[in-house]
Amino acid sequence: MEISTDSSANAGIDIRVTGMEAVDGEAEGIGEVAGPAVRFTVTVTNNSGSPIDLANAVMTVETGADKVPCTQLSGPQAEPLPSAAEPSQTVTGSYVFLIPVETRDLVTVYLSYSVDAPVAAFEGEVPTP
Repeated sequence: MEISTDSSANAGIDIRVTGMEAVDGEAEGIGEVAGPAVRFTVTVTNNSGSPIDLANAVMTVETGADKVPCTQLSGPQAEPLPSAAEPSQTVTGSYVFLIPVETRDLVTVYLSYSVDAPVAAFEGEVPTP
């Protein structure tokens, strides 16, 4: 999986998928269904010289050639990015998504933190149990 982005529109902001782990997804939230999942660890490094607001950061995941949306789960060990990253600071968040084992050969991960910044996109294979 391509693991980083640092576009000119995102000058000084480096977003990376620094970890992926196959987990048993936990259904803790309303409408969630437990099942085979992947926990993604995302790291954002702010080298821009100004604080960046991450309060509205959203991660979405799609699977397969048809880009079927995956359901985000509450756990295990999901912890979103903090609300901000100061200059020279690196912050980390973990997100868990229900992803069928048979479609893990092509997964697309999107991270958006601001309407003014391009969406970081990563594509590739993710771990299976």
